[in-house]
Parts: sequence; C-alpha cells; structure tokens
Amino acid sequence: MARQKNLAEIEKIVQVYGKVIEETSQEAMTKYPSIHYPISLLPYPKEKIREALNTAILHTEDEKMAEALKSTLVMLDWFVDDAEANKKNKEILYRWKRSKK
Repeated sequence: MARQKNLAEIEKIVQVYGKVIEETSQEAMTKYPSIHYPISLLPYPKEKIREALNTAILHTEDEKMAEALKSTLVMLDWFVDDAEANKKNKEILYRWKRSKK
C-alpha cells in the first residue's frame, strides 16, 4: 500500500512538473529567451522533482517515455535562482528590442 502511494505521488510530481515545462516552453521566446527559468516556477523542490523523475525512469517500460523523462530531467537544470534567471532573460530581451530599432 505504501509503495502504491509513493508511486502515485511520484506520478503526480512528474505530471505537474511536465505542465510547468510545457508552459515555460511556450513562453521561451517572449519571456525566457535565455532558457533560464525562475526556480519559483517549480511546483516542488528541485531535488524532489529529480528523485521523482529518476524513479519514474527506472519504473517505466516504455522506452519513448523513458527518453522523454530523461529530457525533462535535463531541463530541470534550466531552473535557477529567480534573480539570475530574470537578469539573463532581461538582457536578451533588451538586446532584441535594441536590434529591432
């Protein structure tokens, strides 16, 4: 029973994180052009998400799903301190704006 509860929690973490990845990817060119995202966007602490993804990778039998999970695991490193992410994104957006003048 505890194992099922743990796997259900892992599935929830992975799904909610996946929605964050989907949303940030859609906003990459307009809000996050440096591909650095504010860590405050994450629904759980980074390490908890990393653990859930690694566990999900180990337990999936679907190779395509395992590859997708590995990709989202890499993307987790794109979430950095909010101030750092905002600074890098603002710099690029400023340069783009200036280049269009």
